[in-house]
Amino acid sequence: MSNIKTNEGLAAFAKEHLGAPYWFGTFGQKSSRKLYKAKKKQYPKEYTWKYKNHQPGVLPAKQRGVRVFDCSGLIKGYLWTKEDGTIKYNASQDLPVSRLFQSSPLSGTIDTMPEKNGVLVFAPNHVGVYIGNGKVIDAKGHATGVIQTNLSDRHFTHWGYCPWITYL
Repeated sequence: MSNIKTNEGLAAFAKEHLGAPYWFGTFGQKSSRKLYKAKKKQYPKEYTWKYKNHQPGVLPAKQRGVRVFDCSGLIKGYLWTKEDGTIKYNASQDLPVSRLFQSSPLSGTIDTMPEKNGVLVFAPNHVGVYIGNGKVIDAKGHATGVIQTNLSDRHFTHWGYCPWITYL
């Protein structure tokens, strides 16, 4: 991963993390019991999900020791992941979805979106990454995690360039 963050790099990062679990308030940290407890305390209304045969306080096997993301955290994870794989938090880039859209240097309605990998796509309180050929990757929720879908099958209304990414 280069120090220069590009739209192609964002699309590749999103593809690399298909299937990752969704945890609200995360941006690519490795899941752990400690992180789960901290996020549950920070966002109690967002951490009410249950699993079949799930024991309270025990993470399901598929959610142990893997990188976890929420929707904007997928973009932040790309921005903040260094070449050596470590993550360095950047408060100036830690924007909620609405502010991320407002900060886009170039944006428009979904019907005007350029055919360009790494363009951000927006719905109310949600963001995904366009990867070309009508496909989007986003961290949709606890039930699905990071998934790939057709742009036309979703309710994205706007697109925008991420202000900290170079679009090639």
